[in-house]
Amino acid sequence: MKRASLRIGSGKFKRSAIALPKAHRHHQNATSARVKEAAFQIIRNHIDIESEWVFFDLFAGSGQMGIEALSLGAAHASFADIAPERLSEIQHALLALEVPHEAFTLVRARANKIFQEAILSADLPAVVWADPPYTYNHSPSNDPAQLIQLYKATQTEHAGGLPLFLMQVHEKSPVLAQEFLSANPEITVYRYGSNCLLVL
Repeated sequence: MKRASLRIGSGKFKRSAIALPKAHRHHQNATSARVKEAAFQIIRNHIDIESEWVFFDLFAGSGQMGIEALSLGAAHASFADIAPERLSEIQHALLALEVPHEAFTLVRARANKIFQEAILSADLPAVVWADPPYTYNHSPSNDPAQLIQLYKATQTEHAGGLPLFLMQVHEKSPVLAQEFLSANPEITVYRYGSNCLLVL
């Protein structure tokens, strides 16, 4: 049976197909075309994509967000995932699109392990995208809250200004509780059905 695929929506790789990754530990929440379009519109509103910029794709999965960024002209994209088979498929997709090796980095690591490093190492305007699993063993993921706290903690170490940070979460994520949002007023929330985009 032919694997389902995702498509690049804009830029030089527009309409190119990327294989939908196999579920890893039963986790698979691929970003919908609607959310992806909204995310990149937000990026355009904050980043001059005609100049040099870089993109970090955390919990990369299919790699479609990082590849979309490269398609729009990002100088470099870093893809982080803990599943080696997913990183292998991302590499295959990048090579099929003839993306130069120097334009991407593949990292096998948990997002919270490299998050601050990604922020602090960015010499160019940067976008950090995260799409953590919604649940672990039927319990809501704590990854979103951890990444938000790491992002805020890094503010004191990064005098040059922080990258734009976007994260997809489910509408039932604990970070959307009013108490959490009240304690973190810098978060902007965009809702698209059961999926939400958080922007910092």
